[in-house]
Amino acid sequence: MKHSVIEFGGYLSLGGTEKAMQQWSYALQSRGVPVQVAAISRGLRATELIENGIPIISVGDSCSNISEIKPKTTPYVLHMHSSGEEFIGDNLSRSLKKRDGNNCKIISTNIFGKLDNPKEAEWTDFRLFISWTSCVQAARRAGRKLDLDFFRRQSVAVYPVRDLFNSPAYKYDTKQMERDIRSQRETLGILPEHILFGRFSRPEPNKWTPLVLEAFLAAWKVNPSVRLLLREPPAIVVDELLSKRLAVLLSESSVMRHSLNAPVVILSATADSKELAISQMACDVILHTSSIGESFGYGIAEPMAMGKPVIANSVPWHDQAQIELVRHGECGLIASTISSMKAAILQMASKREPISNSPSSKYIFSEMAQNARSHILALADLDESTDRIEMAMRCAIENEDNPFAEQDLEKALQTAAYLDEHQWGHSFEEQLSLRTTNFKVWLYRWQRKLRDQFEINRRANIYAPA
Repeated sequence: MKHSVIEFGGYLSLGGTEKAMQQWSYALQSRGVPVQVAAISRGLRATELIENGIPIISVGDSCSNISEIKPKTTPYVLHMHSSGEEFIGDNLSRSLKKRDGNNCKIISTNIFGKLDNPKEAEWTDFRLFISWTSCVQAARRAGRKLDLDFFRRQSVAVYPVRDLFNSPAYKYDTKQMERDIRSQRETLGILPEHILFGRFSRPEPNKWTPLVLEAFLAAWKVNPSVRLLLREPPAIVVDELLSKRLAVLLSESSVMRHSLNAPVVILSATADSKELAISQMACDVILHTSSIGESFGYGIAEPMAMGKPVIANSVPWHDQAQIELVRHGECGLIASTISSMKAAILQMASKREPISNSPSSKYIFSEMAQNARSHILALADLDESTDRIEMAMRCAIENEDNPFAEQDLEKALQTAAYLDEHQWGHSFEEQLSLRTTNFKVWLYRWQRKLRDQFEINRRANIYAPA
């Protein structure tokens, strides 16, 4: 036993950061590494962690209660899941470094692709990004060149995704799975001839855009066999859907008056991973749009691992890992305007052809779906991802550079080229829309930066000694 690990689990909520932390904790524990989780509060993930033998340490609202942290070995590693900006976890990193000095090694998993926290460099021994695109964007945002020096003490550990069909943790019986999916669709009023599109995300308004709803309803008017499942939309989306868009459409069509035949179904949130998986498997295609994009995107990756093609949108002014996950024309489609997403929905609806000799043939119905499953399981492989975590820990403890710097640089440059090829759309309309919006966002940020600097200078002049 050379070292132990303390994972910073934040609030142990249902977000993707906590999900990745949880999976890495189990993987490290299975490799004989003693793991503890430091948490601000015990959220919905706490019970499962404890049941799997992972101790939870309470560090308080300000992350200042370090007296409770007693590492099982020295040196030990604090695995900090950081925002890339100043955040509450900085208190924990700074305090443990001050208390334990060189016996505390810190690796930082950068979850938002930003390098806007200069103080973090004071205590971070090694940094990881959660997707190759997020790594590329972090370098570009910071004005850093992608070269060997950039990867000297940095690398990428892609958030891990479990293979539902071959995971001992789930132990799904194929026949039972089919019965569960059939029951789910029947409960939702989804007939065999319907093509069900699903949208899954946390109820945060910035994770939802009108694009999905507008495009889907436009496609439904052309092909009435399409259906849309929304899981945990925020209240503002539900209100917009029920009181405006859907209500008008239902009153226009006598065919759609029966509630079980409505084109849109809404389900509440669930902390039950099996229930969530069944509702995802019941879908034929995943629709995923966000006004802020994804630095990784479990709402995309997990359904892909089930063999679900995805339609997602591009957000050049924000996070873009969805471009890396949903390879356009291979694993799904990138569509960023109402008309292009409507066309994508109709294209997917026309490709419903079962594939034989597949472990989930009833739910994988196109070449894109097969590609989606194989691509994400290779990209987000748990063993490979955990290997990168352990590599980062070794480099931190032994004060060594990244042994995979050359391979990382090559992969990052390939990712950058692919991003530039696809993030501006695939039609003149998309190019115009995305580039115009990107310019507006750039202009707004530039103006805000000038205003902030002006305010700083004004305050400095006011309080400067005479």
